Amino acid sequence: MGVKRVFEQRASEDLERYDWFTEAVREETEAFEVRLKYAKTLVSLWSYASYADGKLQSSQAHLVGEMTRVLFDEGCVLSDYIEQKDEIIDILSSTFETPLTIKSIAKFVEGNDEMAANFYEDACCIIGANKKITNDEKEFLNSLASELKITDMDKKTRERKFDLKI
Repeated sequence: MGVKRVFEQRASEDLERYDWFTEAVREETEAFEVRLKYAKTLVSLWSYASYADGKLQSSQAHLVGEMTRVLFDEGCVLSDYIEQKDEIIDILSSTFETPLTIKSIAKFVEGNDEMAANFYEDACCIIGANKKITNDEKEFLNSLASELKITDMDKKTRERKFDLKI
């Protein structure tokens, strides 16, 4: 086999490996973006729930911090990105301060009733953290349930978990 032919074959193999590598990188990047979007959507929801009465209670802030850390636990949405945790926490902190819109959150869960109910449950958990619910928080939860299009049964089931009387 001539040098030229060996070179052409090797170049062809290298291009195949390069194509495989770039495809793998693209897929990994897309997977990260999807997971980050999910986390940002959750953190946005948590922000709205935390500030539903106009002020962030220390019990709510602590709970949101714990919930954010759980995102990196083994098997959770960001567990594969533990090396980037500090940068991701910065992104999520910024998202908490300037959350996505409620409409964006509702659009994210659209067509997934279980995810919508779980998001509503997170909001109930955060609001219930300070042990008393204000009229503003009740109004927020009712509005959120409507936006997320969760059933009355799911709404009541989630509220009962945290002894919320809405």
